[in-house]
Amino acid sequence: MDFGKKIGKYSKERVVNPKIKLKKLRNGKKIVEWLGTKSKAELYSTQKIKGFKMIKLVDLEYIENF
Repeated sequence: MDFGKKIGKYSKERVVNPKIKLKKLRNGKKIVEWLGTKSKAELYSTQKIKGFKMIKLVDLEYIENF
């Protein structure tokens, strides 16, 4: 999921209210960050998210095979 400031291409074809959609994305990021700081699991992201380790997209293959 992309928590950026614009609605991505994988969202619904027609977003009725973009402001509400962006607010939901911000709230989703807050929840994921909260869970990331509480979890003892190793969590990875290609974006900067609290509680997650940053990785490059090309490194996902290494993790999948681990």
